[in-house]
Amino acid sequence: ARIPLDTSPDAMSSERLGVVCEAVYAAFATGYDESDPATRSGLSREAVWLGRMIHRHSHGEPEVAGLLSLMLFIDARRLARRDRDGAYVPLDRQDPRQWDAGSIREANRLLVHASRHERFGRFQLEAAIQSVHAARMVSGSTDWRALERLYARLVEVAPTLGARVARLAVMAETAGPQPALRALVEFAERFDVGAYQPYWATRAELERRSGADCRRSAERAAALSGDGAVRRHLLGLVAVSRSDTEGGG
Repeated sequence: ARIPLDTSPDAMSSERLGVVCEAVYAAFATGYDESDPATRSGLSREAVWLGRMIHRHSHGEPEVAGLLSLMLFIDARRLARRDRDGAYVPLDRQDPRQWDAGSIREANRLLVHASRHERFGRFQLEAAIQSVHAARMVSGSTDWRALERLYARLVEVAPTLGARVARLAVMAETAGPQPALRALVEFAERFDVGAYQPYWATRAELERRSGADCRRSAERAAALSGDGAVRRHLLGLVAVSRSDTEGGG
């Protein structure tokens, strides 16, 4: 179409950059959700490339640095999301030795640079959340209290379903699975979560941990997932729950 790329300060305004960043992250997330983690998706690879290019031309815009940092943190864990048999591995059970340390270092540098502007937006907060998870590479543990504070701030800045549900998942680690489960049940009475897969996956896990019947939630989450490995993982929660019940655990 012979449309020139305009990277002047006026063209790279914060308002326009916000729309572009949302589109780039949507592309990254779509590519990252592929069923074969060993294959680096062309879509997510292009999204990271676009993030780098926009960062170079954004005149120090902190949210662009936050976006690139976020994508690098997530992509650093790509190969750890499956075991040798192709089974899905949740974040808290991944082996940090399989994470890409170079990408994590770069992501942390970008996040530190962005924070110096003291203008914290959604992407910086999400990147900070991923940085806390990545710190397990060094500390061997997860600072759930720090995640609780970051998610509380994220819900203020970007009150999406994803942020709210993730906040309740963190609550399960700081207050216990039963209070978090009660909050999730109440959450469904206030928000439309019928087709939101992460809600049902989180609920199934917390029901299992609370000793409740997780079959309905797990099956619903599995039906909403397009990834076969994730579906098998979710349906496996039902078997684990039954085994715990039959064994008195």
